[in-house]
Parts: sequence; C-alpha cells; structure tokens
Amino acid sequence: MKVVGIIGYKKSGKTTLGVRLAEKLTQKGLVVGVIKHTVESIDLPITDSAQYSRVSGFVAVMDEEGAEIILKGKQKIDGF
Repeated sequence: MKVVGIIGYKKSGKTTLGVRLAEKLTQKGLVVGVIKHTVESIDLPITDSAQYSRVSGFVAVMDEEGAEIILKGKQKIDGF
C-alpha cells in the first residue's frame, strides 16, 4: 500500500489535485481510497467528498459531528 497526503490552504487546489491524481491512478488499474477531514458539514451532492466519490471506490469523510463512509461497487466482506 502506498499513501499520498495532500495538504494546503483552503481553496488552494487540494481537491482538484487529489481528484485528478485519483483518476489517473484508477486509469492505471490501481485501487484508490480517499480519507478526508473537513471542518464543514458533510453534504454530498456539491462537496469535495462528492467529487472524490466519483473517482474512488472508497471515501471516508470525517467532520466535527461524525463520519461517513462511501463504498462503490460490489463489496466482499470476509465472514459474511
């Protein structure tokens, strides 16, 4: 497993970079997951989280009130 961290100021292009990177890695056949922290509430239709969920099979988002995990496709869970 390889891990990449993207850190920067608000509105500096972190999501744009992350989404493009996730798209390219997925196109190369790699499995991409995203873990994102936000200080804003999780509102999927128009947020950074929604952008990531379009290009990644796994997105975990945490805010001050809780967390949300988005899984796409068939999930295989051992023991179930």
